Amino acid sequence: LAAKAGIQLDTNVAASNPDGTEFGNGVFSITIDGVGGDDSFSFGAGIFVDGTSVYLGTDNTGKLLGTLTETAPSSGVFLDGSGQALSVDLASNVVFADLATLMRSVIYTNASDNPSGTPRAITYSVTDADNDTTTGEMNLTVVPTVAPVINFLDGNKSVGELAAKAGIQLDTNVAASNPDGTEFGNGVFSIT
Repeated sequence: LAAKAGIQLDTNVAASNPDGTEFGNGVFSITIDGVGGDDSFSFGAGIFVDGTSVYLGTDNTGKLLGTLTETAPSSGVFLDGSGQALSVDLASNVVFADLATLMRSVIYTNASDNPSGTPRAITYSVTDADNDTTTGEMNLTVVPTVAPVINFLDGNKSVGELAAKAGIQLDTNVAASNPDGTEFGNGVFSIT
């Protein structure tokens, strides 16, 4: 359920560069491998995308961080499970803190009502100003929705013939719960 709403992948991820160069004119990209079609990435709080331009902040008056390698779709969602990277060619003045904000803002979403529990390999890749590249990988498993549970159902009931003809309430204690936290709207109730 959380994956369908979108989750921030990693609030602590950052990149460092032991040779002392910053990340200006480098590249940040993130890819996913393992499942497909319903997985996507977007940018969350602190990052604004306008066409192919990526800004620090809430609008296009913030610091320009770079340019997407493809035009942002109107949905703001990138990487539709095709294996294509969400990639930003970084501006010349991008520093460590800017890159950390960009990396931490990545939102993962799975649009399926029944997502696969197969682990997904998510790879962050950063190239610095000297064209040196490093990668970091995380494994993400989407836990499929848990089925609803019927509680307190009286498994055996005996009634007399007259009561059965008149009609009886089968169970006054039966209830349903949904461990994944979703409600039952647009669901189906049936009794056989």
